[in-house]
Amino acid sequence: MRQTNESNFCLLGKVLRPRGLRGEVKVQVTPPRHGYAVPPLHRGGELFVDGVKYRISKYDQQGKTVFMKLEGVDTIEQAELLRNKEVYVSAPVRAIADDEVLVEDILGFSVVDEKGTVLGTLCAVENYGASDVFDCGTFSFPNEDAFIIETNMRERKIVIRAELL
Repeated sequence: MRQTNESNFCLLGKVLRPRGLRGEVKVQVTPPRHGYAVPPLHRGGELFVDGVKYRISKYDQQGKTVFMKLEGVDTIEQAELLRNKEVYVSAPVRAIADDEVLVEDILGFSVVDEKGTVLGTLCAVENYGASDVFDCGTFSFPNEDAFIIETNMRERKIVIRAELL
């Protein structure tokens, strides 16, 4: 089991540009990686830009974009220095059991049938509520025991029951 007591940094997004004259910045939010829990942003919360810790004094989220004012960034010139920098938050990694894997660990795996015929490559994992759906570009299948025979981490492949597609 992976140790999860320590804090890690989780990518929140990237500073796109300054907004206004008083040091506010526009941040494009990156979808959270599977296995990480991004804490909600709030006034007084901390984040890191280019290794420097900042406190959020004001923020407004609009979809995948966040406008925020960081303490100590008070001019457009100071905000301009943050342009194109990645924004990180401190976030604990969730515990995973020995028989679990993270999405980023299996992306790019070959998807094969019972006979070993390569059907495609796992390019994305989506979740629409009921269960994860594995997307191989030209076809997809649910992450359920009825479809998946084996996930072989050593050989980087997922064996599925092709007749169920």
